[in-house]
Amino acid sequence: MVTPSASRSSEIALRCRAEGTEVTLRAKTMVLDFVGECRLERGSNTLRLTGFKLVAELPDAGGAEDGGTVELEQAGTVTARPQGGGRVAYDLMVPLSATVTQPGGLIQLDASAPARWRVTTAAFPPQGEFELTGDTIDFVLPESPESATLVVRDLSLHMAAG
Repeated sequence: MVTPSASRSSEIALRCRAEGTEVTLRAKTMVLDFVGECRLERGSNTLRLTGFKLVAELPDAGGAEDGGTVELEQAGTVTARPQGGGRVAYDLMVPLSATVTQPGGLIQLDASAPARWRVTTAAFPPQGEFELTGDTIDFVLPESPESATLVVRDLSLHMAAG
């Protein structure tokens, strides 16, 4: 038998940002500020990341491959189980895709492996901010998965309600 409280879930849209993220696009390394939205849903024993989209402006130095945007987007639903403790920690494995839009065109990329984050929070909806800290994410062309076109390092995502 399912009790009403066990079947309830809460969904919330949060502002997300990842400032000062080091990115290498092709052979050019730069620091970008990503902003966007994350959607979370919490059930009785799970946390689901149901939507994730961040966009950063590329610097424009006047070259053919300068300027434009990098968009990181979730490529599937992610469910995490609590890891225990007074403040609950959730481990997330997030499949991502990236779209690089520049004056010369658009490139669609896939992460070579899911991004890994740990979320620690005591409340839902989150009170104030909480942080997901990840590691290096390599994005590759689907037809050329052996070499990374875009590398995102230490994407530290800050979420805030409202």
